[in-house]
Amino acid sequence: MSEHGARSLAGHRLEAVVVASHEVDGRVSALVPHVWLVVDGLGALQLHTPGDGSVAIVGAAPYSSYEMGEHDRVVVGPAPASFPLSAHIGSVVTGVDDVIARDRRAAVGLLLRFGAGAVGVVNVADELLVLPWPSPQWDEMGLVAPA
Repeated sequence: MSEHGARSLAGHRLEAVVVASHEVDGRVSALVPHVWLVVDGLGALQLHTPGDGSVAIVGAAPYSSYEMGEHDRVVVGPAPASFPLSAHIGSVVTGVDDVIARDRRAAVGLLLRFGAGAVGVVNVADELLVLPWPSPQWDEMGLVAPA
């Protein structure tokens, strides 16, 4: 796995999105362990939480789904149409910025900008929260990004 600078996404087309979803007793969590962006010219790039409260991007192919016990499993597959990044498949990434936690003044995620909107990807307890930007939830969490 090689680490990619987030800004290297700018100017490249998002071809597909793959998501690892955590299911407990058939219910899918809003937080996801990993997201892969399949990007023209860059291949599969994994968004993950490196343990320091941020979000990192590494070149890595999606792994297979797996069981975590009798009632838990991680299911890996194409992102559903309702997943915020799915709306931007086929679009070019126009910019990438850090998402900053106001109280810590530290980067906790990435803001991916497209011609028709933006999506925030933030580390929440070592999992990823992915939502359109702007969103009232980002404000409630005290998160900001450059205008």
